[in-house]
Amino acid sequence: MESGDRDVIAGFGGGGAVPPPPSHAPSVGPPPPGAALRATAAALLNLTGLGLGYALVGRWGRAAVCWG
Repeated sequence: MESGDRDVIAGFGGGGAVPPPPSHAPSVGPPPPGAALRATAAALLNLTGLGLGYALVGRWGRAAVCWG
């Protein structure tokens, strides 16, 4: 098997040119105030096994799975 055949079989060959890399990294603002405290509280509440941390951060589906 030729090396080009392996690329086509793996899904990497024959697809055209590779796009150029981005010119700059995306800008991300600072986390909102209290984000660290909320994350810590959610982690501690999830240690109870009751899904209360999921409820705190608004992940109602995951909290319902814990409660079900």
